[in-house]
Formats: sequence, C-alpha cells, structure tokens
Amino acid sequence: MRNKFYKGITALLLAALLLPLKVQAAELPEELQVVEMTEEEAAYYLGLCETGAGSLMRGTFTNVSLHVLRDDGQLMVVCATSTSEIASELGTKQMILEVKNGIFWIPVATLEKASRTNARNHSGGFYYKNPTSGSTYRATGIHFAIINGKEYTSYADSGTITY
Repeated sequence: MRNKFYKGITALLLAALLLPLKVQAAELPEELQVVEMTEEEAAYYLGLCETGAGSLMRGTFTNVSLHVLRDDGQLMVVCATSTSEIASELGTKQMILEVKNGIFWIPVATLEKASRTNARNHSGGFYYKNPTSGSTYRATGIHFAIINGKEYTSYADSGTITY
C-alpha cells in the first residue's frame, strides 16, 4: 500500500515537470529591452543599494556585487567589481536577468561582457524596459579580472525582487 502511494506521488511529480511552461512573449524586440548603462549611471545606482550587499572577497577581488533595482517602469541590473591590484582588464563576462516561472528561473535579458582596462574597479549594468508587474526577478553574473596575464573569476547573485 505504501509503495503504491510513493509511486503515485512520483508519477504526479514527473507529470508536473513534463508539462509545458507558460512563458509570456515580450512585447518589444530584444535589442530594445536591454540598454547598457554608462559607468556613471551604474555608480549612481550602486550608491542607492544597501551598503554591504555585495560579496566581500579575499585575495584578488576586494568586492563583487550585483543588484536588481526598480525605478520608473523598468528594472535595472547594476554591478561592481574591485580588485586589490591594477588589472589589465576587469568587469563582468555576462549578466543575466531571470524571471521566476513556478520553480524555474527563465532568462529574459542578457548583457555580454562589460569591462574596463588598466583599473582596480568597474561599475556596469543595464536597464530592462519590459518587466511584468507581479513577477519575481533576479540577476546572476560572472565577474572577472586579468592581472599579470592570469584570469580570475567570481560568481555573483543579486537576490530577488518582485516588480
């Protein structure tokens, strides 16, 4: 009897995982949904974020942070990367904005490499112009620094925000 119960639960869970996901189509073409920020804009929005919300690191990185903010009908993803030494290049390899759909996270916007040369810090980010009211979003990203010819990377997660 107990074995039938577990088989029934397993079958229900498997069926739920195989159901097609309902994903809302974006109204704007992708190139209009994501607009890259200037370093000055990113630094301004980073200043609005809570102090200490980033990930303090030891060794090469002194700080990596990634945040999702909402303002004026859009979402903003902002990041900062700092190193203890001058890097020949540093920034993010990729930042991905995701929306939660049930138990899954679905990418809705991506900003490929944003970086700066011969510096100890970099701020960057992008605006997402088509958020859905009531949806939960998060951002993930990979920070990097190239110092003395060696590449270092660090993963960051923004936490979640409901729009």
